[in-house]
Amino acid sequence: MNIFKKKGLICFIAAIIITLSIPLTALADGFTVCPECGSYSYEYWYNPEPTCYNNGVIEYYCYFCFHTDLEAVPALGHDWNIPAATCEDSKYCTRCDYVYESALGHLWVENDIYGYDECLRCGAIRF
Repeated sequence: MNIFKKKGLICFIAAIIITLSIPLTALADGFTVCPECGSYSYEYWYNPEPTCYNNGVIEYYCYFCFHTDLEAVPALGHDWNIPAATCEDSKYCTRCDYVYESALGHLWVENDIYGYDECLRCGAIRF
């Protein structure tokens, strides 16, 4: 392989790497490809962000051709920390801190034979 073919191959590989790296970097920084002009100056942001109850909106704006667009984002719904409340832990949403069910508390029953109390809900023992 002569030197010109090696340089051409290296330039071709470098061009592919640069071409592939631009969209990945642009997408990572809140930018994407504009559907109108194809430039990587199409910025997007939430206004407002979706919450557990309310829908959100993504706004798009191209700094090159000034194209704008809006996209509806559905409400996220609650993200519960546990499936159901237990004796010691409340069930709450990790996004908005809404408490769905408070901790139940232990339901102690005295065991006279062994000399300790036992919780009927979770089986905890206390002496």
